[in-house]
Amino acid sequence: MDDKDKLLKQFINGVHIKNISDRSGNKMSDNYLLKKLIKNSPELAPLKTAYDRTSGFIHFSDAHIFAASRPGKDGVVTFSIGGKDDLVPPNSVVEALYGFHKINWILMAFIRDWINEKDPSARIELEPLTSTS
Repeated sequence: MDDKDKLLKQFINGVHIKNISDRSGNKMSDNYLLKKLIKNSPELAPLKTAYDRTSGFIHFSDAHIFAASRPGKDGVVTFSIGGKDDLVPPNSVVEALYGFHKINWILMAFIRDWINEKDPSARIELEPLTSTS
């Protein structure tokens, strides 16, 4: 989208990003934006894995059932439902948190650029995003 002000006004007024079109006329769905993001920043390609693993959790789906269950002996299946989830491996939690961190940094960079464009004297800076952040 060429007009950042228009985009932000639509967003502030409650229009879902997925219902707004970019400059090429494509609806900005999460999957579409992820593909564009990776095309422009290939180092963020690992976000695709996190997206694929978590997108099924947005709406109730088989992802919830499979994530909450583990096969046991003699055809017995163990389910875990509640505030504590012992079935999710810690590395998956870390991967998801790092993905959220990256996405939030990108959002902050967009906001920084918009503020600096509106008020060049603001000179807002962000710490660089690194793989150890």
